Amino acid sequence: MAASLLIGGAVGAGMQEVLGRAIEMVEKGMNFNSELKSSTETLDTLIPLVEQMKQLARESDRSIEAVAKLENEIQKGKELTEKCSKFRWWRFLSFPVYHDRIQERDKKIGRHLSMGVQAQIARDSMETLKNVRKILDILGDEYGRRLVLRGVSGVPEMAEFTVGLDEPLRKLKDEVLKKDGDRVLLVTGLGGSGKSTLAKKLCWDHEVKAMFVENIFFLTVSKTPNLKAIVQTLFEHCEGRAPEFPTDDDAVNRLGNLLRRVRELTGRPILLVLDDVWSGTDVIVDKFKFTSIPDYKIVVTSRFVFPRFSTQFPLKPLENHDALSLFHHFTQAKDNTNSYKPDENLVQEIVRGCNGSPLALEVIGGSLCQHPFEFWQTMKERIKSNKDLLSHLQNCLDILEDNKEKECFMDLGLFPEDQRIRVPILIDMWTELHELDEDGQKAMNIIHSLNTKNLANVIVKRKVATDVEMYYNNHFLMQHDLLRELASIQSNQELIEQRKRLAIDLTQSGKNCPNWLIGQNQPGILSRMLSFLSLRGTQQQQEQKQVSARIMFISTGMLLPLYTNHDKNGFLLCDFHGFLLLMLYILFTFLQMKHSLQTGTT
Repeated sequence: MAASLLIGGAVGAGMQEVLGRAIEMVEKGMNFNSELKSSTETLDTLIPLVEQMKQLARESDRSIEAVAKLENEIQKGKELTEKCSKFRWWRFLSFPVYHDRIQERDKKIGRHLSMGVQAQIARDSMETLKNVRKILDILGDEYGRRLVLRGVSGVPEMAEFTVGLDEPLRKLKDEVLKKDGDRVLLVTGLGGSGKSTLAKKLCWDHEVKAMFVENIFFLTVSKTPNLKAIVQTLFEHCEGRAPEFPTDDDAVNRLGNLLRRVRELTGRPILLVLDDVWSGTDVIVDKFKFTSIPDYKIVVTSRFVFPRFSTQFPLKPLENHDALSLFHHFTQAKDNTNSYKPDENLVQEIVRGCNGSPLALEVIGGSLCQHPFEFWQTMKERIKSNKDLLSHLQNCLDILEDNKEKECFMDLGLFPEDQRIRVPILIDMWTELHELDEDGQKAMNIIHSLNTKNLANVIVKRKVATDVEMYYNNHFLMQHDLLRELASIQSNQELIEQRKRLAIDLTQSGKNCPNWLIGQNQPGILSRMLSFLSLRGTQQQQEQKQVSARIMFISTGMLLPLYTNHDKNGFLLCDFHGFLLLMLYILFTFLQMKHSLQTGTT
């Protein structure tokens, strides 16, 4: 009897499961028509909405991938409901199966609606927001910025005398004025071959100015560029003030919006010149392409050949007759005094030794101007023994009679590359360092002498003041980057602890800082300051040494160079960021001393 009860119980449980599934199937069969009707109504509602979504996507030039997937699922659901609607009552055994299929199809459509389409809507919303920001940039933002162009931007004045550039200028200009063609045009050549001069002549050419009008922008990139600072320069020209950019990408995006606004509001094409682009920094060219801006040309000058830029204009050395003409121009005294006139054979030998380099001809010619035969003969012998350009420029320094003038030239090597140096800063600095007269006359004589010898270039922004001190506030000094490199080489020939000048570049994470300079346990304010500025806290077990430099430049990669006179025994040059770090260091030192006095520690 017990066995019979167990068997009966087992059979009862199995029958209960079978009965449960049977009841479920019956319910699905009974609900089949209502499920079919509900699904059909839903699909009929979605079909026209999907068609509208596709049409809007096409009109706004957006992807219809997610909408197409949804449409495919709806089509499959429509086919299923149409098939089920043809069933007759004698197929009632199939109703539960198709009931489940209809539900599964509805779930798939729901998933596409909730995930795929919503993701596309979110993406489209972000694109819409981006476009709205572009429109706001065009109309002016909440601060009321207005686009006010003030002529060509940043283009230096043309050299008073040039030779050998007529044909390269014609070819480059033809490509720039061409409506189609490559967006990026590359001017290549050795250092001092006239690349920047050619770019300046292009910008000031009357045909180029007639086409681009005020939409000509000239920017110097240099070896260690600051992308955000470059973009800020353009904003200052176009809007009078420069916004702050949190990242380089943000700066590039805002620049693209600015140039699009310039193009739309002026109706003129845009010419951007990127001067002195180095290998490794050419990525800036790619960032500034902005393919969505029509009639937009970029001219790049570089010592390096970048194969990906197909339209290139290589500058060759000057022909002999052009080289002679340029050399004679710079050896002639500007005051028409009776200076030494060398014979033509001596001139030919010196000119041939310059190897057609405009910079060498300019600097050597300027250094020989108004000098006697002995100087010319010495220069000829030196050129014979040295072939490279830097050696030729070195020869011009070696024959300088004034040792203080040579020292001042080497001081210029500490200032940032391709940056204007304010003449009042140089007057103050040289008056203290080289014991010149207090009124600055000797310092100005040195500046004029370097300018006459073409070892530096004096730039005058405007002449509005009559007072001598205020007048020179409008004067700046600039150097060719090869001359700056020469000055740096001259300063770095001695051991670092014996140098009179010291440059610290913190953008290189302290790579050029000797370990013994940045240890915490080193004596002296210089070592402690470098330890703070370079942000290195590890102790160095090095021999203690004392730096004797009287002038030091600290670079953090920012612009706005500043300087400070330290107890009239030396000068510290630093940029704006470096100045802030210096102030933080002083505060840090003060707090450290206060803590030592309170605790009685040394």
